[in-house]
Amino acid sequence: LGVQALGGVAAMALLALLIHDALPDPRVHAYAATSFALLGYAWLHVGIALLFVISNAQRWAGGYLSPRRMLDLRLTRLWQDYVAAAGLVSLAVAMGLPALL
Repeated sequence: LGVQALGGVAAMALLALLIHDALPDPRVHAYAATSFALLGYAWLHVGIALLFVISNAQRWAGGYLSPRRMLDLRLTRLWQDYVAAAGLVSLAVAMGLPALL
């Protein structure tokens, strides 16, 4: 879970960063401001997902995870699935906004 989770978090953050660099200044046009807000939403949730992963790594290292204590891992997986879905939607909307103009 750890390597896959970190890979997913890194990929999402990199993709959002690449899109952010391609956007104009958010103070210039509503399109840029909306895209910036969507990417901010994605970055916030990626950051929370990273905190989940760090917490799980610390709990694993401390011996607090076992077959009877798997709720943390399940919640992390659920959050990461949400982040992946919401992030893809946010990125798709940010990329698709120019087509609406």
